[in-house]
Amino acid sequence: MFYPTISDEHRFVVCHNGKCGSSIVKLWFCRLHGIGLAQGDQHTQVYRGPYLCAWRVFARRCAGYHKIIVGRDPWARVVSFVAHWIVRCGRTLDGHSPAHSFAEIVRALGSREPRDPHLALQVGGGGMAPATAALDRDVQWDAVLHMETLEADLKGISERLGLPWDARWFDRSGYTMRSAYSEKSRAELERLFGGARALCDVPVREFAQRKTMPRPACLYTRELSAVVARVYARDCAFFGYADPFAARVTPD
Repeated sequence: MFYPTISDEHRFVVCHNGKCGSSIVKLWFCRLHGIGLAQGDQHTQVYRGPYLCAWRVFARRCAGYHKIIVGRDPWARVVSFVAHWIVRCGRTLDGHSPAHSFAEIVRALGSREPRDPHLALQVGGGGMAPATAALDRDVQWDAVLHMETLEADLKGISERLGLPWDARWFDRSGYTMRSAYSEKSRAELERLFGGARALCDVPVREFAQRKTMPRPACLYTRELSAVVARVYARDCAFFGYADPFAARVTPD
């Protein structure tokens, strides 16, 4: 989990995770506090000045504050990690590289706890704050938000706390939640990538080469979905997610 972002002015703290709408959450936070931004600058601004709360002082610093946590469907989050960091940026992170297929990346997740903060457990576990598992059990969260309905959830929490809200804060390119995935069917995409392999077995660098990223539904098999369900079981229980692909044999 990323470090908490705290507002002493409005008496709330928001905890967010990589690939769980953190760009939108930080943008919302900056707009609330009148922080001027360049493109993508919210990622640095919230970690300056008085807005960063270290985990070791969380309980004392946030006593009496409204505590908010944001989560995301783990199956979509894993695909989002691959699409952004491995395919789009060409990075090798936590041992996952563009030479690997989606299936290889997911199976590797099942062999050890993910450490990269964009893949680490959303509630406790490793990543940037490996000591938060015990802390999470003690925190009484006042609001649990979800990436899938994040703008509506942020509007709701703003109204509850009497904070200003303006939907235009999220209108700029790069801050919206438009899908980055291809709308082509699994069959169309398999033909595009040669037809001899399942999409989950294609090295993801080929997605980058063709600038085409399949949707999650085109990548997961029942086996791969079960790996994600096992690795992120605690996240699923906390945020209320169920395996969307448990009944399938091959992707759609």
